[in-house]
Amino acid sequence: MENTSKIKQYIQQIAHKPTETIRLAKIQSVHGDTCTILLDGLEIPEVGLRPVQDQASNVLRITPAVGAHAIVADLSSGTLRTLSVISVSEAQKIEISSAQSGNNTQPRSGGTQIEINGGSNGGLINIESLKSYLEALEQSISGALTAITTALATAGAPAPTIPTTFTNSMTQANQHLQTLEDPTITH
Repeated sequence: MENTSKIKQYIQQIAHKPTETIRLAKIQSVHGDTCTILLDGLEIPEVGLRPVQDQASNVLRITPAVGAHAIVADLSSGTLRTLSVISVSEAQKIEISSAQSGNNTQPRSGGTQIEINGGSNGGLINIESLKSYLEALEQSISGALTAITTALATAGAPAPTIPTTFTNSMTQANQHLQTLEDPTITH
């Protein structure tokens, strides 16, 4: 009896093929939080881009580029039923989403910070607010220059060239406003 069980055990060990849980695949298409991969010639749909498909509010989502290579984890122990992408060779988009109440842009308690390029340029700005502020500032200065020109003309002094110089400077500044915004980074 003992020999029979040992033989059975040896046969099982010989027949048992180790299951590969980490595989290399190629991204065929992307659909939200899932993608279709090509794995050993087999096209497999609904592969997760996140390990768990839930309604998490704080998410780091890396959307792979079509044609990129991906390291895929088989969470179903080799049956290829539950697969998840854990790394990609090329990303199409990287998103960081965090839950915020209303328009509050402050980090949640515990604090989160995103640093890009060493953080030496300070924080991001709302470009539309900056443009509005600078346009209002331009109008205020223009109004002050008009008042000065009017006062000088009333006093009989020759018309100064300050308004013309200011107008030329603001034209150049408006062209510079267009270069303040980097549309490839949004928040």
